[in-house]
Amino acid sequence: MPTEQHGMIVIMIARWLLNFIVERQIKGRVVAEVRYRRPEDQRNALIPNVSYRAGSHPLGKKGSLKDMPDMAVEVKSPDDTLKKMRAKARIYLAQGVRMVWLVEPDKRFVEVYTPDDEQVYVEGDMLSGGDVLPGFTLPVSAIFEDTAS
Repeated sequence: MPTEQHGMIVIMIARWLLNFIVERQIKGRVVAEVRYRRPEDQRNALIPNVSYRAGSHPLGKKGSLKDMPDMAVEVKSPDDTLKKMRAKARIYLAQGVRMVWLVEPDKRFVEVYTPDDEQVYVEGDMLSGGDVLPGFTLPVSAIFEDTAS
């Protein structure tokens, strides 16, 4: 079950991504909790906490989106395990997602997966949009900022 901390992190990441594409007038959408399912794969419906799809697409108003996002973000909930999250990251990549972020709130790190690489970023590090969102950067510490503190 997601917690307040989980929701805060999801919104923080979505805000940074959305601000970036709006400020630079990049065509694409940043969304939360959207279901993606390839027509040929009825077993794996994927619902990332935050996702980004580049380009202009009709706005999905019913059912799952058939085209995978370019970027998927999963924030660990208390009932998640990193092992399961990593398995899910592999499914995302196999389905065509170009970048996956796995966020671990309690230990305050982010694992970044692309088809060619895996990296771990900790506070003090800077996340990058890579070739999915060239020029995008986000300090890992900003993800965990508590606006009520």
